[in-house]
Amino acid sequence: MIALDLGHTVIWVLFFLTYPLFTCTAQEAVRVSYLFYYKLDSKLTEKPYRLAEDMAVDFDGRKSVFYSEAVYRKDSLNLIAFDRDGNTVNSVAVGELYGLSGKGFSDWICFVDRGEHQVRIRYNRLFAHIDGTARLAWPEWELLDDSVREIAGYPCKKARTRYYGREWIVWYTEEIPMNTGPWLLQGLPGLIVSATDANQYFHFMMRWIEKADRSRYDEYEQILAADKKRKERRRGQFYASYPLEQADRMATHTHLSSQYLDQLMGISATSQPGYIIRANGFRETISLDSPYYVPLIPEKYWDGKK
Repeated sequence: MIALDLGHTVIWVLFFLTYPLFTCTAQEAVRVSYLFYYKLDSKLTEKPYRLAEDMAVDFDGRKSVFYSEAVYRKDSLNLIAFDRDGNTVNSVAVGELYGLSGKGFSDWICFVDRGEHQVRIRYNRLFAHIDGTARLAWPEWELLDDSVREIAGYPCKKARTRYYGREWIVWYTEEIPMNTGPWLLQGLPGLIVSATDANQYFHFMMRWIEKADRSRYDEYEQILAADKKRKERRRGQFYASYPLEQADRMATHTHLSSQYLDQLMGISATSQPGYIIRANGFRETISLDSPYYVPLIPEKYWDGKK
């Protein structure tokens, strides 16, 4: 949805754009790479951002999936590296997985199917995997002015929306006439090149764009389904599907409480605080809980949905 201010009248317009340059066949898609900067703690706003530098959206005109390239590779390799019981069957794949250890942003993967008007987010927290689904709700965009800023080599215009509980300021370029972008942000008359929330907890910045043979949407769905089929009966694995509100609340809770996460994974002995030794030899107790964890959808949104 776009807000057009004509005098004192605001008109909301919904864009479904099709441009010959980016019209994709069933076997074609566009892949856009993004940097994703995010804060882990709302009380430590002076601390540096964490950076996920390999986020990407695949878009074929109807479906889009937003994911980490490294996590996609790990999820793919897991299927050929191990059998149903977790035994190694492909040592080369295991070696590649080892090289990817610790890489990639795995907290969530976003699927958007415009044909089915559905959003699905797969939340991952250690061995807890929670799917949340909802009807697709387009952001209602307000075009702010006609000023142009060059970002990533493209002339960009500014827009604003309040979406899933946060105010977002974005810059989009009509030189890439695709109404998509990072996370669930979409619906502008051009690709979203940069997006920042008003609190500056999150920032997306485009790196590059390229044609892809096909979108990874269906492939990634199949990878996750196969992973669930192989692992859901193993001890310490938790798989579940809920409406998006419940799934998002649960996912946030897994970050806030290590005991809650243990319970989901069927671990009877709840996590205990650990400790670290500082350079001066001082022993400091630490908790696995994160009381100020910052989710993309704030918890208070689900209470009032504003």
